[in-house]
Amino acid sequence: MLSDGSSYAFSTLTMEESDPPVTDLGNELANYEHLQHLHLSKNAIKDIASIGNLPELVTVNCSTNAVVDIRFLLELKGSDRLAFLQVS
Repeated sequence: MLSDGSSYAFSTLTMEESDPPVTDLGNELANYEHLQHLHLSKNAIKDIASIGNLPELVTVNCSTNAVVDIRFLLELKGSDRLAFLQVS
C-alpha cells in the first residue's frame, strides 16, 4: 500500500460459474496478495497451486472444478490463516 492512502486492497474475489469458465489461474492472483476469501466454484480449473502464494487467505471455495492435486498445501508460504478449503 502507498503511504499517501491512494491505494486499496481487495479482501474477496468471486469468479463463480464464469461464462466462459475459468480454466487457469495463472500468475494473476499474485496481484491480490491481501485476499482473504476466494470463490471459484463451478468453473473448469485444474490447478489451484497459485493460491499458495496468498498468505492472507482464510476461505477458498473451488468446488465443482477439475482440481486434481492439492499437494501444494504442504508448502504454503507461512500461512496459518487458511481455515476453509472446499475442493469437492
